[in-house]
Amino acid sequence: MSAVINSEADAFLNQITETLRQNIADGKLSVPATADERNIAAEFATNAINESQRRLSDRFGRFYTSETARAALKSITRQALASRVENNRLLRVETADGKLVYPELQFDGDGGLVQGLAKILQVLLPAAADEWVVLYWLTAPLDAFDGRTAITILKHGTPAERRTITKLAMEDATVWQDVQHGGEEV
Repeated sequence: MSAVINSEADAFLNQITETLRQNIADGKLSVPATADERNIAAEFATNAINESQRRLSDRFGRFYTSETARAALKSITRQALASRVENNRLLRVETADGKLVYPELQFDGDGGLVQGLAKILQVLLPAAADEWVVLYWLTAPLDAFDGRTAITILKHGTPAERRTITKLAMEDATVWQDVQHGGEEV
C-alpha cells in the first residue's frame, strides 16, 4: 500500500530553512566552512527531519492513494469514492504538493469505515477550517479518556464512550462554526 509524506514535513523543513537563513543573516550562525562541518550539519538536519516525520507517522499513520482507498472499500468506483468525500462520509486531505490522500486510520480492514466515523465526519467537516483540522481532532489525545484518541474510542470504545465522542464532535463543530462566523469562543 502506498504511503504519502505529510505536508507537515514540508512545513517543518521550510521553517528550519528560514530559521537558518535568519540566524546566518543576524550573525548568530555561520555557514559550515569545511567538509567535516558540512557533514555534521547535514547529519543533524537529516536526523531532525527524520524525527519530525516519525512523529507525524506515529500520529497519523499511513495514507492511501485513491486507488488503495478504493481497494480498502471493496473496490468501489471512483465516482462512489468521490461521492463519499463530497458527502462528508470519508476523510481526504491534500498534501502541500497537491496530492489527495486518505488516512488509513479511518478504514476498518473489512471493506468499510470505522463504525461511527461517518457521523463524526458529517458533523466536523462542514465546520472545520480544513480537513487536516479533522484529522488532528481524530488523533488528539483526550484527557477525559486517559489520553486515548477519538479514533481509538470509535474503534475500541464502549457504546457509551462512542456516544460521548459524537457529542464532543457536535460541541466542537458548534464552536468552530461560531469562530468562523465571527462569534466568540466560549
